[in-house]
Amino acid sequence: MHPLRLFGLLSHIVTLVYSQSLQTVLQDNGLTEFLQELRETDPDLLDVPAGSKLIVYAPSNEAVNGSSVIVRRDDSKDEEKKKQIARNQIHFANTIAPILRRRQSGDAGGTAAASGSVFRTLLNGSEFVNLGPGKNQSVVEKSLSGAPRPEAVFSGLGAKANVVAADIPFDGGVIRPIDQFLVLPRNLSTSLPALGLGDFKSALERTGLLETFDKATSLTILAPQNSALENSSCWWSDAKLTSALKLQVLVDFPGYTPLLKNNAKYRTLGGTSVTVVIRDNKIFVGGAEILAADAIIKNGVLHTVDRWVSAASPPSPPPIVAAATGLSLSTHHWILVVMGMAVATGFSL
Repeated sequence: MHPLRLFGLLSHIVTLVYSQSLQTVLQDNGLTEFLQELRETDPDLLDVPAGSKLIVYAPSNEAVNGSSVIVRRDDSKDEEKKKQIARNQIHFANTIAPILRRRQSGDAGGTAAASGSVFRTLLNGSEFVNLGPGKNQSVVEKSLSGAPRPEAVFSGLGAKANVVAADIPFDGGVIRPIDQFLVLPRNLSTSLPALGLGDFKSALERTGLLETFDKATSLTILAPQNSALENSSCWWSDAKLTSALKLQVLVDFPGYTPLLKNNAKYRTLGGTSVTVVIRDNKIFVGGAEILAADAIIKNGVLHTVDRWVSAASPPSPPPIVAAATGLSLSTHHWILVVMGMAVATGFSL
């Protein structure tokens, strides 16, 4: 066959593959249980316009069959369906956005942490999102081994879903197969005990700050591990404990780790600033090392740190500060997906 004819045939095949709908590609690639879930709970999600550039995180059949939405005993059928729809929405991420890239090699001296991405999803219900007007809930992708493609997706309650196969293209973006459902974010009160941070929750309750943190918008919570509180908060005065707790909160900025930049300074609820230091693939905020990162909460993100945050931290290279904004995305008005805003760092389609 003449090379030009062969090229034309291959181009036609590629066009056919990329022109297939989400519904068709899920069916043809054996992701039938997730497809059925979408059909039953929110079929509008399947009508993705071509060119939308979405990432659809598709749980395996085993994950769908072994999972259920957590409902309360007093939830009505309508409430249960709302939660199912919300869980589906968090699996659709928008990639049309300004892209902030972190170099794999890092800043001078090799100080960068592992790169990653933050994407806004279609999830915008007030039960699970409180990030400010027009801002949908986010998820975080990371490459844990330094591979060029994402290997894990972080969502609510510190859950990590592993990426189990290469991206599968469809006409509205790509399907990214994962080994479990993403988890809906909860408020801080619910997330802390689920992450084994009960002592920090107790300290917030003692000082009356827990309800304040639950209701605030766009926060980063730096929660010390339980052992860091054992020899301090129990004998501190309420005033001293309150001051210390306010240093654990970055305000007006959900600091997902891919957005944290070496030597950037962020304002705390206590009125002071803390500095981020990235060194040897570790991230320190106000001298405290992040041990477990990117547990998505209703109003931001929660990181577990090894100690109390201090307002003073070691000097680093010049600051680079990143801010993100987003537009609300309605699953029933897909044009907003094409025009919507998300924040992504590191990976691209």
